[in-house]
Amino acid sequence: MSEQINSKLPDSTTGSDDLPKNNLSSIMTWQTSEELNKLLPTPNPFSGNRSIERYGFLHVLNNICDLRISRRAFAEWVHGWIWDEHPSADILHLGGLPRDVTVIVRSIAEQKALINEGFQRTFVGGLPFSYIEKQHGLRSRHNLLAFPPHSAELEKITTSQSEYMDYLESIKNNYESIYVSIFYLDWNGPIHRAAEDRGLKVIQGARPDDAASLTRMRSIFDAFEQVTSNTMGSHFLYALYSGCRFSICGPQYIYKPEDFLKNRNPDRRLREKIDKIISVQQPQYLKARFGKFFTSSPLEGQADVGFAKDEIGERHRLTPEQIIDALGWSLRGQLAGYAASAIRRAQRLKRPKVEVKVDPNV
Repeated sequence: MSEQINSKLPDSTTGSDDLPKNNLSSIMTWQTSEELNKLLPTPNPFSGNRSIERYGFLHVLNNICDLRISRRAFAEWVHGWIWDEHPSADILHLGGLPRDVTVIVRSIAEQKALINEGFQRTFVGGLPFSYIEKQHGLRSRHNLLAFPPHSAELEKITTSQSEYMDYLESIKNNYESIYVSIFYLDWNGPIHRAAEDRGLKVIQGARPDDAASLTRMRSIFDAFEQVTSNTMGSHFLYALYSGCRFSICGPQYIYKPEDFLKNRNPDRRLREKIDKIISVQQPQYLKARFGKFFTSSPLEGQADVGFAKDEIGERHRLTPEQIIDALGWSLRGQLAGYAASAIRRAQRLKRPKVEVKVDPNV
């Protein structure tokens, strides 16, 4: 049975090369699961489902702007790295958003795409993870962190990823331990059990309703020199940005159309959009763009902080004053935001109800 890692350390969003006083300051690196556990912030559950709130980013912004009283944010901030070279509102999961809502994205290319689709107020501010500083200096060279594919709120992975877990088990002797990051929706699920059955250690990864989630993930990345995966995702960029060496190896996982169409397609995704998402997951596409990270072993993983800084939009990070302006946190912004919300709510109430018929075969 593997060891399960739970958070025990208070949140910190202003990390530095100096360790927080509660961290392990008397050793050069961590060696046991218990020591790793002490590096991670304590989970801080909250309620809220807007994009800017997910993974605790709104709490991070409150700290950056030194707000003693939390204010409502009248904006959406795109989470997660979208590596599609041709972004659109749909690809950025903003297709159904009213065009007068303020949106913050990571790059000028994404901003231009939204402007072309009628969005009236956009900012380029980098990805939320770029605002999380280094949390500690205890990076292990002899342990491996692995990211299997994970479920999402509307796309549940029901397989155990046995081929990938077999692969990780086959290289277990190359490391002191292999830790598998388990997304909260997969905790105690097939992937979790498959990892434990093979003597791999498990560590709970990100969850959207944890105010310390972004800090937790940065703390985890800061604890490993080597990170690997069999699928592309934001973890790739976050690991590189944190200074890790990253590799894509082992049996590669590619999301299938049925992963998005399960449960009668509750997100009402068009097949064209699903095919687009899957196309940028294909090995030939990924190898053409990120070929040096495809290796025969995690021991051959590559680091590239410069690439990660460009992709994550570090140079576009907003100042506290710019954040207050973008989120409508000034007195004028709050008044305008509440007024606009009231108008939208009134308009929705006036619309006639339309019965949506769901094809049971979809």
